Amino acid sequence: GNNNINDYDGDGYTPLHRAVRAKNLQVVKLLVEHGANINLVVEEENKTALDLAKEEKLHEIAKYLKAHGAAGNRK
Repeated sequence: GNNNINDYDGDGYTPLHRAVRAKNLQVVKLLVEHGANINLVVEEENKTALDLAKEEKLHEIAKYLKAHGAAGNRK
């Protein structure tokens, strides 16, 4: 299909948000390397991928996202 790497699914998540939720650093890296927008927010929640990673205490993923310019909306 003609799917965009930044497309939202029915739940308001992008593939990058899904990869973080799945705690999958390899997929996170793959998506970022292929141009995933790192700072899109989950619809309805106003959380970025970095916010999700911090919530789940996924330090490796959070570190990787920050190194690639990720911003967080939550402290």
